[in-house]
Amino acid sequence: HPSAPMRALRALSSAPRLARAALRAARPSLPQPSLTMRGLAGTTKTSTGLVGVPVDYNAKENILVLVDKGMQKLEEMPESAAYRWHCLDWFKFIKGACESSEDFAEIEERIGLGQLEMVKWMLEQELDLLDYYVEERVWELVEKAHENMEANLAEIEDHIQFYKAPPPEPEPAPEEDK
Repeated sequence: HPSAPMRALRALSSAPRLARAALRAARPSLPQPSLTMRGLAGTTKTSTGLVGVPVDYNAKENILVLVDKGMQKLEEMPESAAYRWHCLDWFKFIKGACESSEDFAEIEERIGLGQLEMVKWMLEQELDLLDYYVEERVWELVEKAHENMEANLAEIEDHIQFYKAPPPEPEPAPEEDK
């Protein structure tokens, strides 16, 4: 008979195997990929290859929802806000790319910002920024800064030397053959 310490050691060494088996049995089955995560060649995206970023089997649809939320949020800003127009252009570009194809790889290539999961993350971050921008009415600060710009420059121009490059010297005229 093995000694008590040996029995304890064997029990500990089999614990990871038992734990893995229990996890496999309890693991829910993964959802089946939607058509949006299938490439035209019939390939299915199984991994993003990015640590901590799982495949979003409905990335295209989720991106379109985020774009629509962003466009609605932009309506809360005045039309004169430059940030509104930059965001609107970006949202329209993303929406157009997503609506142009069912192939995730083609959409990713058209957008040019990496995988759809990362584009979705960027949109989520942009929505957080939009919330802040609207809540704090940041466009008013930008307008105020523009109004005060001339006065601010007048105050500091005595303290700052602006460098002007000398004009380029004219090139000598080519000599004519005589």
